[in-house]
Amino acid sequence: MYERYYGLRELPFELTPNPRYLYLTERHREALSNLQYGIVGRRGVTLLIGEAGTGKTTLVRSVLESERQRQTCCVYLNNPALTRSEFDLLTALASRPARVFSRYELVTRVQGYDYEGYERAIDVHVKNLRRKLGEDPHRPRIILTVTGVGYKFGAKPDA
Repeated sequence: MYERYYGLRELPFELTPNPRYLYLTERHREALSNLQYGIVGRRGVTLLIGEAGTGKTTLVRSVLESERQRQTCCVYLNNPALTRSEFDLLTALASRPARVFSRYELVTRVQGYDYEGYERAIDVHVKNLRRKLGEDPHRPRIILTVTGVGYKFGAKPDA
């Protein structure tokens, strides 16, 4: 109805923000450059926080669209419900993409050097994190298992 009356070529409103209609204020430009730096500079984890309705999702979608052309692995978590241990695990893995971390390295980063438990406990954190990232448990693509060694962060191409 609106398209014909106003001469529009597409629907004016969608359920998700469209990065093509991004208006950048000074604060949006700063947030956008920080997001781009976080991805291009391989910072591991980049957080963008702010009040509801301020354009965070549109900025993130804009950056992700521009990064599609590059060989970059990005994970976008909107309102994640991660525990501290899961967040620390994700941060450790994402800080060095493609580097293989042993279970011992990960458990000491997540639980601390004085942790006296079983290092296989990290497997439970990985399983929970994969579930929260929406990964297929039989074909993970974000957190990869390196048999006999541990885990690494990196995108596995679609087969």
